Amino acid sequence: MNASQLDAAIDVLEDALEKLRALREPRVTLAHIEPAAFRNDDLVEAHVAAKRFQMAEDTIRHWCRTYEIGVKRGGRWLVSIEKLRARIGQ
Repeated sequence: MNASQLDAAIDVLEDALEKLRALREPRVTLAHIEPAAFRNDDLVEAHVAAKRFQMAEDTIRHWCRTYEIGVKRGGRWLVSIEKLRARIGQ
């Protein structure tokens, strides 16, 4: 391997390292921002929503993140029953 090939390899590795470091940085996602649209009287824990609607709890949590049907409080997902019903067409 000659010097120019080593320089090219180093550049590739430095770019990859920069991308990996960026992944470590905390990112603000919609899950961290609590929308004002969530009413406390409409929220249930993810496991309760999963049982009530006969769905997998993982699916409920995924929908909370992806479709904003819930909010995370204290490390737990709270699901809006109204938004979940709208999502599944009930």
